[in-house]
Amino acid sequence: MIDIVIAFLAPIINCMYQIPQLFKIIKTKSVNDISAHALFLLLINNILWLLHSCFIGDKPLFFSALTSLAINIPLICLYIKHRKYENE
Repeated sequence: MIDIVIAFLAPIINCMYQIPQLFKIIKTKSVNDISAHALFLLLINNILWLLHSCFIGDKPLFFSALTSLAINIPLICLYIKHRKYENE
């Protein structure tokens, strides 16, 4: 039972590092210090982990990848939105 709890918690805590960045972008409406390449590489990584978890049937890994995507997609959308306005 403890192994399942750890399997769910560890990846979620790993995903949490993106949340402060998301709040910072929302608050400041600035993305000057954000790397677009890093965001898109992270998106590709999240998609690959999601696909891998589906192939092997690993629910904790699937949940982790889905959580990362749920944070990363808004980050990318906000990046595109605010980058557009900063370049004008």
